Amino acid sequence: MQKGVFLNFEDAYTEIFEYIEVYYNRKRRHSSINYDIPDLFEEKYQKNQNIDINLG
Repeated sequence: MQKGVFLNFEDAYTEIFEYIEVYYNRKRRHSSINYDIPDLFEEKYQKNQNIDINLG
């Protein structure tokens, strides 16, 4: 892709999918996870799992 012009439908689909799934959804806050950013939520979850495993 160059300057917002897509070569074909597949090129447009791929670029848009990557933007939404790889960039946008990982950066925006989600109400379903208490308005956290998904990467931060995952990090907190993993830390919690490690604490629970070490205590158990």
